Amino acid sequence: MEAFAYDDRKHFRDSENMEVFLTSAERQYIIKYELDGLRAQKDLRIPGLLDSCTLQKRDSIWQKLRAAGVVVDIFPLHHPGKLKDLSEAWYCGNQLAQPLDKVNEYFGSSVAFYFSFLDFYTWSLLPPAILGLFIAYFSREVQREMLQSVSSSQAEEVQNEPEPLISGHMLQAVFSMLWSTVVMELWKRRSSSLSYRWGTLNLAERFAEPRPGFHGDLGVNPVTGRMEPLFPEWKRDLRMALVSVPAVGLFL
Repeated sequence: MEAFAYDDRKHFRDSENMEVFLTSAERQYIIKYELDGLRAQKDLRIPGLLDSCTLQKRDSIWQKLRAAGVVVDIFPLHHPGKLKDLSEAWYCGNQLAQPLDKVNEYFGSSVAFYFSFLDFYTWSLLPPAILGLFIAYFSREVQREMLQSVSSSQAEEVQNEPEPLISGHMLQAVFSMLWSTVVMELWKRRSSSLSYRWGTLNLAERFAEPRPGFHGDLGVNPVTGRMEPLFPEWKRDLRMALVSVPAVGLFL
């Protein structure tokens, strides 16, 4: 995984054709990223609004316009042709598998991960469902409980039979404990492989940016060396000492 630079594009496959190199979701994300990063270069007044609704220097333009009610929300337009292809692949293809790669290309990795988890979790519920049916049909304890809810005379006949060493509820409890752990570990493996295939592995840590509403004086980040708004350390320490520490101590 390497950060893409336009000046170094010859070392990246298919970089000459952005329709192939970037997915539809990635191109939309780039546009949204640029819109969120728009900041006022000086104090400006928003035409048509009160004088109190002014843009201060380094304010996020889109957040200010949303707060003022000028912009309600932004949505990308659908691509009818690609949306039709995705629908046909989803509804007319293999019903036991979802076209996750096409979903990732069109809607982005977050939506693709959502449907991937639903698919994984649905299949992972099959073993406990089979075990539950097995226990319901062959466990004396479960049969007794079912008969008690229907007929007391039949329940007394079942009660006279010897108790098994391991009850169905015990077996189900142990299985649920092991199953939940195994499912979580298998999902970690699956999500990591999808992250690698879709190119999102560790991107959140490597390319983290300040949120659009972050306030601070423009300075050089000591870690990345890039120009970005920085919050004074003494203000952060003061907030921790006067707000965070007392609040946490009170709850403790």
